[in-house]
Amino acid sequence: MKKLSLVIQAALILLLFLLFLTDPGTASSGAERGLLLWFTVLFPALFPFLLISRLFIQTNLAGLFSQVLYPFLGPLFGTSPHGSFCILIGFLCGYPMGAKTICDLYDSHNLDREQAYELLSFCNNASPGFITGFLCTSCLGEPALLPALLLILYGIPLFYAAVRTKIRRKSPGQPHLRTASLPDCSSQLASVDLNDAVHNSLGSIALIGGYVILFSILAAFLQTLPVLSAPAAAILCSLLEITSGAPLLCASFGQRQAFVLLCVFSAFGGLSSVAQTNAFAKRSGLSIRSYIFHKFIQALLCGAAACLAIYLAY
Repeated sequence: MKKLSLVIQAALILLLFLLFLTDPGTASSGAERGLLLWFTVLFPALFPFLLISRLFIQTNLAGLFSQVLYPFLGPLFGTSPHGSFCILIGFLCGYPMGAKTICDLYDSHNLDREQAYELLSFCNNASPGFITGFLCTSCLGEPALLPALLLILYGIPLFYAAVRTKIRRKSPGQPHLRTASLPDCSSQLASVDLNDAVHNSLGSIALIGGYVILFSILAAFLQTLPVLSAPAAAILCSLLEITSGAPLLCASFGQRQAFVLLCVFSAFGGLSSVAQTNAFAKRSGLSIRSYIFHKFIQALLCGAAACLAIYLAY
């Protein structure tokens, strides 16, 4: 199985090389689009949060801040105080900030492996700014759809996690999160290491940019395939990278269908987001398999909820 996987990887790399060699113009335009997306949208949106999140964890402010959230989020999702901080970051700061925060806290021994996996299953989501400004305003062009988008894209992961927590507590065969045994690192503050925080944040944003550019190039090549219709190309591009694919979905489908598809692909995050999450998880020794499974289930649930919302509205 491992040998087959290596052969497939080698074949894909060779195919990518041939595409770059035979059509450098498409590769260049895709890279330019990805670079502009990273520099004009993702860098200013994510870098401040990467930096402040790193400082929060570095100085133990994350632990102190989490004490405020824990009484509300802890009982509902079975998290420790540090886990509650991950939930906040994961829902407010956008892909892949939730995953990076979880991995950082796991590396600093403020989360155990079991809880890191549990949090990864639902704490990595699109940011409110992305949903409000990009999906709702720029793509759909219908601000009235914002409440439904927010309710679906945030309500489904929270509901999913709450149900999983309830099932885990009721089932004696399922492991429970060992919140009581987690070290309490929130009792004292540590000093700031600004050089480490800036270096770590720049490395993370560069890593994210590399994946965005790569998947933008792949999306550009997809759009040049003559065998693909515009709707099929829009769906495949959205599967690769939601920011590149979302405008194509809205141009290729009616508003109702585009609304449902945007909910599905935004909930999943695209393969680019999966690759970014895997980069942080792998660095921390965590597997990405359960993350992909749970995000896939949540994407299907978001699609079903979007269909229900469309049915009730019309």
